[in-house]
Amino acid sequence: MTEMRRLDGFWLWAAALCLGACVSVGETPMAGHAIQRGQRVLLLVYAAPGPLVREQDNKAESAAKIVPGLGLLVEQSQEERDLKASQALGRYLPSWDPAAELDAVLRPRLAALGLPGPLLASADTKVAPSRWARLNAASDVMDWRRRYVAQSPGTPSVGRDYSKLLTLDGDLVLEVDLSYGLDDLAGDGLAYAPGLDAVVKLVRADTAHRLWFHEESLSDKAGARSLYDFERQPADLLASWKRLLPELSAQLADSLRQSLSGPASQ
Repeated sequence: MTEMRRLDGFWLWAAALCLGACVSVGETPMAGHAIQRGQRVLLLVYAAPGPLVREQDNKAESAAKIVPGLGLLVEQSQEERDLKASQALGRYLPSWDPAAELDAVLRPRLAALGLPGPLLASADTKVAPSRWARLNAASDVMDWRRRYVAQSPGTPSVGRDYSKLLTLDGDLVLEVDLSYGLDDLAGDGLAYAPGLDAVVKLVRADTAHRLWFHEESLSDKAGARSLYDFERQPADLLASWKRLLPELSAQLADSLRQSLSGPASQ
């Protein structure tokens, strides 16, 4: 983008003036007895509609993002770039169901925790499968992240409204949003590591009140390759993601266990 290149000198100047900052999304602490004895917990795993290829910010881009107006322009440009690369990679991938595969390894781990109430699946409810599918609707992976995953100030997630599903009144929903993709390791576009991200929310179905929020990320840095290599051998990339799923499920289950057994907080 010509305008971007013309502003590159300004970004570098701004970077020299600014200190780097690390921003993280705080976890919502779970209140004591968040899950009541006998209360049903519905585990719902949703997956992104495709892979996400993410480039690292360079110093100029990081500096530009703190400038009002200019930061939005940079983010839009990056999103367009990442979406184009993500869609290109998606055309090479074999068909798979990441949500079902994570559910298969996560559900028994959660059941082993001894939750106060029964752990349900969508099939245990009276809600039609087509209704669940509509709750994960998105035009592309970026739209999906904005709707269901984004947590940064000013861009709250649209989220899912379970209050209209009257048969879930009184139930809790443990919602897991799974992203899979590639992360640029060094910011030079030469090596990308397969990775998984999961955002978990425990919410009351009838009120949409969020009781707990947690994020987990895993990366297979040892399996890093060029984007071209992954496009030529997509089965290897798929195998890498699948190898990460059991570890991700273990981390998610352990985080929930710690929150349930921790001190009560409001």
